[in-house]
Amino acid sequence: MSYIVKHWRGELSLAVAFWVNCVLLTAVLFVPWGLGISQSFRLRPDLFAALSIGLGIALVPVYVWQLVGVFRSARKQKISTGRKFFSARDMDAVRQ
Repeated sequence: MSYIVKHWRGELSLAVAFWVNCVLLTAVLFVPWGLGISQSFRLRPDLFAALSIGLGIALVPVYVWQLVGVFRSARKQKISTGRKFFSARDMDAVRQ
């Protein structure tokens, strides 16, 4: 549980927050789903649609966790190193 909390608080490095928790986790969640699309869709399109909608709704908290952790890590990196991952203008545009 502490890893999840560390990401949420932005305590992980920006590289880990972005590449592991966003890119890799998204790939792990969606590659198996993508590989089964053609087979599932051909057999039961109604079931596939329902499962797709359910998966999308169920993953909203994961998306929020990913984005909040990355933005907090980026902010902490900028404060501690002075290097920018996003410009302040880009982060403000995303927040709105």
